[in-house]
Amino acid sequence: MLGLGPSTDAGYDRFRMMHALLDDPTVTRLDDVADRVGCDVRTLQRTFRRYTGVGPKRMLVRARVMAAVAALDRGWPGSLTELAHEFGWFDQAHLIRDFRRITGMTPAGYADRDTVPGAPGTNR
Repeated sequence: MLGLGPSTDAGYDRFRMMHALLDDPTVTRLDDVADRVGCDVRTLQRTFRRYTGVGPKRMLVRARVMAAVAALDRGWPGSLTELAHEFGWFDQAHLIRDFRRITGMTPAGYADRDTVPGAPGTNR
């Protein structure tokens, strides 16, 4: 009888390491991930497409937006410009664009959502 069983894909282990880096708040660019894994950006892109069907930039932007959401949920004390810089955006406009694309609202709208009676996501 043949001893065929599930095989291990060495590329998948590398992908898991790449993917785990997206949760690191100091990682704000694809170059950061590629450097830490020891590959070039193109290899990173191919690997993400193979295992997820989407590019790493899309996943990195989503992770950064979710980190910004968490900061707003904790009561971010600074300005939106400071929030943008804290999580790796060049400026507030880029933060707003990505935030709206991922969450459907602006960062200011998200932060103020609890102050509007009857607004979705409020406790009133």
